[in-house]
Amino acid sequence: MRNLLKFAPWTVAVTCAFALSAPAALAKVSADEAAKLGTTLTPMGGEKAGNADGSIPAWDGGLAQGEMERGDNPFKDDKPLYVI
Repeated sequence: MRNLLKFAPWTVAVTCAFALSAPAALAKVSADEAAKLGTTLTPMGGEKAGNADGSIPAWDGGLAQGEMERGDNPFKDDKPLYVI
């Protein structure tokens, strides 16, 4: 039993290392998908297009440079959807 306990921490450490490294090894993007970044996909990989009914607008690049620093409220025309 002592010999088993002697190697148990190493076994756990190696198992955890393999388990944590597996998702990173599988996270691959094809060259075709990478080419879509900046065209049909945002720089972070989301879709630029909005939905059909317009409740989700298309992504156009976000806020203009310095817009928030000037004190402009880019959301002043937005109406709340729900009030709790």
